[in-house]
Amino acid sequence: MKILTSGCGCAPLAVDRLRRRFWMRLLLPRHRAYRCRHCERGFLASKRVIEASLAAQREERFRHLLRPSTTMAPPS
Repeated sequence: MKILTSGCGCAPLAVDRLRRRFWMRLLLPRHRAYRCRHCERGFLASKRVIEASLAAQREERFRHLLRPSTTMAPPS
């Protein structure tokens, strides 16, 4: 498992929490174990990093919804 500072890089971010072993909790108390649902890669990351990545993802989706659609032609 790697310690990541920005998630695994898959988009959209979809992770599941994993149970850590006792020694992992002792050595890295501020990190949590996650597994990506897309690439199934396991990694350690702080809760803050995951929450920030998810917040950025939600913000991007929200911005996408607010953009005016340019694909539709105006009525004639």
